[in-house]
Amino acid sequence: MFFYNYLPIPLLLLFFLNGCEKVTPLNNSQPATLNNSAPSTITIIDSHSKEAQNLYRSRCAGCHGERGEKSALGVSLPIAKLDKETLLYELEEYKDGNMDFYGFGALMKGQLASLTQEELESLAEYIPQLDNGTL
Repeated sequence: MFFYNYLPIPLLLLFFLNGCEKVTPLNNSQPATLNNSAPSTITIIDSHSKEAQNLYRSRCAGCHGERGEKSALGVSLPIAKLDKETLLYELEEYKDGNMDFYGFGALMKGQLASLTQEELESLAEYIPQLDNGTL
């Protein structure tokens, strides 16, 4: 305790914070760095996201675009603008044959027929990330 009474607080803070990560605001163009090391940008896609990415590319991208930005066949809304809950609801309804927006009910039911609930949830989580640039 004797040591801490004589050590100035700024010096203690400097010692404590030396190894901490520097944090930059989300809208800043430079990524956060550790200990003044060179900036690096690494995108981590876990296996769950990789599965969703593969499902999206094989079943959705043809009509909705690589980033969900297209209006399917020129009439639907871009799906990347939808939130996870809305997407999951619509995917489930299309799969069950209860939804037929723009006359795409049969087409969407065919696209989703063999997908499990987990795969639908994975897609519903993945698609909104296409619009906000996290993928």
